[in-house]
Amino acid sequence: MGAHDRLFVKELWDSSESFTCEGDAVRDKADVPANLGHPYGLMRPAEVPESQVHMGYCWITPSDEAATWVHPHVHRDHDEVLIWMGNDPENPKDLGARLVMEIDGERHVLTTTGSVFIPRGTVHCPLGWESVERPFRFISLFLGPEYEADDE
Repeated sequence: MGAHDRLFVKELWDSSESFTCEGDAVRDKADVPANLGHPYGLMRPAEVPESQVHMGYCWITPSDEAATWVHPHVHRDHDEVLIWMGNDPENPKDLGARLVMEIDGERHVLTTTGSVFIPRGTVHCPLGWESVERPFRFISLFLGPEYEADDE
């Protein structure tokens, strides 16, 4: 065993228990958008005790139907970075979708691969999509050890 083996996460975990802002229906899997993939964890202190971040991702697959996924919420004590990545290696900037997100009530429509920094205390979401032509990855990097949020 190498000196740094403990720093690697080699097995993804089911991170659906971490989602506290997706609404009861999504947490209970009763009314999940049909094209929302399973959420997997990538990093947290439970796997790497030295880690001070909580990171997970999921795939969002094609759909002509608009959907709202995450409800408005705020993180009081930690910042967050949200990342959405298209999967076309010939055109990595093209998301292949129309992602919709609000920050402090201001609506943003996103069609390119990108990210957003959410400062602690900033109300953000709803988050969803108008359409998805190609699968894309959505990553949440919470800059604290445990994902915490308050509904707004």
